[in-house]
Amino acid sequence: MPATNEDDQAKRHRLGLAAAQGDAKAQCDLAGMHHHGQGGPKDEAEARRLLGLAAAQSHTYSQYLLGCMHHQGKGGPVDLAEARRLLGLAAAQGHAQAQYNLAGMHRDGKGGPVDFAEARRLYGLAAAQGHALAQHNLGLLHLHSQLQTLRIWRNASLHRDAGQWQRKGPPSAQAASEHLAALWSTVDRLCSRQAGD
Repeated sequence: MPATNEDDQAKRHRLGLAAAQGDAKAQCDLAGMHHHGQGGPKDEAEARRLLGLAAAQSHTYSQYLLGCMHHQGKGGPVDLAEARRLLGLAAAQGHAQAQYNLAGMHRDGKGGPVDFAEARRLYGLAAAQGHALAQHNLGLLHLHSQLQTLRIWRNASLHRDAGQWQRKGPPSAQAASEHLAALWSTVDRLCSRQAGD
């Protein structure tokens, strides 16, 4: 039987008492009620404040949610640097969705510099926990790096007289062909995994 408005009001009151005593889980749960307007008026600013209290106590899910609120500008202004910091705290505690979101921020340069290596690492951590989109994006980052290598090699073949291009290119046409074959094999594996899901 779904909760009635009276049930939600009573729950919100009980959570408020526990939250006032510093209970991080109660602060997080009460923030959710404020965010969704359960048991009382919707108040995203109060939700953000409560999540800040819980996040300061290293409550992983609160750090993740507060990071998302800063990223989206819910309950206050958009603050991508703070979103990146908070998601980093949750990601360091193993929160797969925080790892995934933070990887995207590193990939796109939101809230800080672009860092493909860190994006790849974070996608890898989330992927190892079974996060399907992280697995997909990790494959795309791998493919991107392989395509960058092929672009360098193509430029080397177009500018054979430029010593810097020759040093970065393949030692032979055979090596370039072998690398391209390995790349297509990777693409085929990624596509077959995706088709099997």
